[in-house]
Amino acid sequence: MCGIAGYWLSKGTQSTDLIQAMNRLQKRRGPDDEGYWFWQNSAGEGTAWAGEDTVPTLKKQLPDIRHKDFIPHQLAFAHRRYAVIDLTDAGHQPLLTGQYTLIYNGEIYNHADLRAELQSQGVVFFNNTDSEVIVRSYEYWGTACFERFRGFFAIVLFDLRTQMLLFARDPLGKAPLYLLQRADAWYFASDIKPLLEACPEERAKVRTASVMNYLQSGLRDFNYQTFWENINSVPAATWMRLHLNTGRVEQELYWQLPERSHEKRTSQEASSVLHDLLRQSLQRRLVADRQVGFTLSGGLDSSALAALYAQWPNAGKVPAFTVRHKDPAYDETPFAKMVVNAYPAHFEHIIIDGDAYDLLQDWDAFFEMQEEPFHDPALYVDFCQQKILKSHGVDVNINGAGGDELLAGYPAYFLPHLRWLKAQGVGSFPQMATDVKGIFNNLTFSEIWGAWQKRKRRNPPDNHPFFRIQVAAAPAISPDFEVSMRQRMGPWLMHYWLRSQHKNYMQVPVEPRLPYLDVDLVNYCFTLSPGLLIRDGWTKYVLRHAMRNHLPPEVLWRKRKMGFPFDTPNWLFRHETALKTLFLRDHDNPWMDTRAIRDSYSLLLRSDPQMLWRMACLSGWHLRIIRGQSFGL
Repeated sequence: MCGIAGYWLSKGTQSTDLIQAMNRLQKRRGPDDEGYWFWQNSAGEGTAWAGEDTVPTLKKQLPDIRHKDFIPHQLAFAHRRYAVIDLTDAGHQPLLTGQYTLIYNGEIYNHADLRAELQSQGVVFFNNTDSEVIVRSYEYWGTACFERFRGFFAIVLFDLRTQMLLFARDPLGKAPLYLLQRADAWYFASDIKPLLEACPEERAKVRTASVMNYLQSGLRDFNYQTFWENINSVPAATWMRLHLNTGRVEQELYWQLPERSHEKRTSQEASSVLHDLLRQSLQRRLVADRQVGFTLSGGLDSSALAALYAQWPNAGKVPAFTVRHKDPAYDETPFAKMVVNAYPAHFEHIIIDGDAYDLLQDWDAFFEMQEEPFHDPALYVDFCQQKILKSHGVDVNINGAGGDELLAGYPAYFLPHLRWLKAQGVGSFPQMATDVKGIFNNLTFSEIWGAWQKRKRRNPPDNHPFFRIQVAAAPAISPDFEVSMRQRMGPWLMHYWLRSQHKNYMQVPVEPRLPYLDVDLVNYCFTLSPGLLIRDGWTKYVLRHAMRNHLPPEVLWRKRKMGFPFDTPNWLFRHETALKTLFLRDHDNPWMDTRAIRDSYSLLLRSDPQMLWRMACLSGWHLRIIRGQSFGL
């Protein structure tokens, strides 16, 4: 994983200070190497430059950008490298090869297979990096190459011969790539901060619709829109081409979630294929030249990955990390220990104290890192967890993210599933009865009541007493099972989860690898009947069936799902004084009446703590990111 940044100017040029400043803001993303490249239209040539952190061998060969204030150019590329596969200097970027110049962030796990296929067709390679595989694949297959890549990637490639700039992202959007478009310039980067550095006047141009969606329902990154009016993400599974000579833009979606299949599959058949695909996905993500570790929550998804790893021939012993909480209601350590005890030869179990860290310790820095308002203070605990992994020498983290979205793991799917069963006709009624019974067996009364209350809660009315902006109806998750699955797997939810996790990990840095979001596995699971995803009141039924011989029954058939446990109401209660001070300081907030929120703090804490958190987070973001003020807690 790495950080990329750059710009294209249709008019004029820039000093080299700008691209260096943009790249400097992403230094944590790539501590291992640094590189620059400039293209001048009139001269028809590009030049490569070294920076402060360029690897020593290349620093001797390339001129130092720090000694050159001005280089005439219209196109600038910058790269920060975090080396995980092939630690040699061959991985330096920007990569200059033939008519192409490439910068990219990510990993192409199947690059060796693609290289062999291309070599069989006479394609010549000069190194063993996945970055050259990207260029040669594009050269040979064109944009069809993106369908062949297995991994995650954000790509910017310049074709010197056709004067074309290409942008592309992986199918699910794991690697971020932000764009700021103007009539006479395009700016791009892995983070938002470099774009605001390049165009500081954009900082105050907040997108009201994003603020509204966030306040009402916590919806973020909807349709790949950021909290800034003119900054958006390149959509997942999409390539874009900018023709520099004409300004013409092409854009195409190269992959999408498949339609559900009506093919009849038994649980045995479906779970057998799922097992093999998940195993293949994990195998791809174990390839690394640095230390790999596991996040083991004690839940089904991460436990399944650990169990599959333990089936590997000659699998070595690796660290597995679990967060422990003092409150038993939020502590999953006992379940994680069961998995480790089942495979003691494969895991060194490391317990992390989840109560030892608090967001207020690093309030300003964490808001700078996340760049936009976020869903829960638990995100900070996840960040601290990655720092602990790094302190134990872990550079790559295998985790179970995406399993709930892929396999209908949320209790919110129960009611849409029952609707789906009803639509199948009278013959499905016995299964409906069994599912209803299972749901009540697997959820406590308080969980059922809480879910019902959440369904009853409507969007705030236009005259909400705490809002200063006109509130429109927020987009809602569909009651239809299959539509809601697609919504959560796309830019309604998954894009945000991936973006926030990516920012957490890359500030350490640790590379996240997510076996459940392998495109081959996703393609298969989205063809499965909803009746294989939920059965007898159990979510993720097909995965439970696939892992029935590999996991302790207490883990395999857990009734209560915790997810990433965090007691937000208690956190808000403990920090009431500090957060009231925050609201008081943010008196000029353009979207909320922060004085009214402060006066109604206790009422909001009792009635809707998640809404109260979003208000506090938005207020903190406004002060720190928009106003540039330090809260100083």
